[in-house]
Amino acid sequence: MRFGSLIHAALAAYYVPGDRRGPHPARTFKKLYQQDADAAGEFGYRVDEDEVWADAAVLGPAMMENYIDHYGRDSDWQVLVTEHPFSIRVRHDIPFIYTGVLDLVARHKPTNKLWMWDHKSTAGIERDPRWLLLDEQAGAYWTFGLEWLYRQGFLKRNQKLAGLMFNFLRKAPPDERPRNSAGLSLNQDGSVSMKQPAPYFDRKMVFRDEDDRASVYDRVQRQWPQIHAAYQSAKTFGVDSDLIYKNATKWTCQGCGMFDICEMHEMKKDWEELMEATTQVWDPYAEHEIRGAEQR
Repeated sequence: MRFGSLIHAALAAYYVPGDRRGPHPARTFKKLYQQDADAAGEFGYRVDEDEVWADAAVLGPAMMENYIDHYGRDSDWQVLVTEHPFSIRVRHDIPFIYTGVLDLVARHKPTNKLWMWDHKSTAGIERDPRWLLLDEQAGAYWTFGLEWLYRQGFLKRNQKLAGLMFNFLRKAPPDERPRNSAGLSLNQDGSVSMKQPAPYFDRKMVFRDEDDRASVYDRVQRQWPQIHAAYQSAKTFGVDSDLIYKNATKWTCQGCGMFDICEMHEMKKDWEELMEATTQVWDPYAEHEIRGAEQR
């Protein structure tokens, strides 16, 4: 998650609003990585003690260099919004706020169509990721993020988005072997290698409409009472609330940053001490508050 956040931030600095482009994302990644390492060091964390995170210092810039080699300045795209928090008040018996961050909204100049982008760094790029048609996070952007764009005046009500653009970046350094004019990697004798690298990048377009927005809105309306009830119960009973429980599967546990703490809790050990020693308080609304202060 930390690595993905730095990739997002590096791309956000590159895709600045308008037709021009910002600093090279490889340079931005290096700067942000060092800031992250310095901040972690204040809590006693050392990068050189974590082999995976130490490797990220090399992998991130290499990915960004390869990305620019592949897409260049993306001059066909005019950026409207980049990495911007949104916050929408939703009507309900108990009103609530839906928040998120839009990765990118851009106009494809050759077709004059507007697209909402979602950057995704991944271990591998699927050929046919059908789940994108139902991806809940993207659906929330398409529903509440789009409404925010209208309310803030970034788009007029008669301006419709063509769909969602998923911008995939595979987490792998580029193949350093020489390539021929067709882009195929070569052996030392100049012949085409039988082993070609998997795709490093892909952009998949998913088309959605007003019915998709209605479906997400209706589902959120049903989810909110359960979320609210769990929140109120947790305020009273803490983690022992009957409405707060684990959903431990290989899909939810793999890669979870709280796994060690959760394991201690499962064994009824002192998980709170481990949590205090290894984590810091995170405010999910901090970025929204910062942007709001900047705008004021």
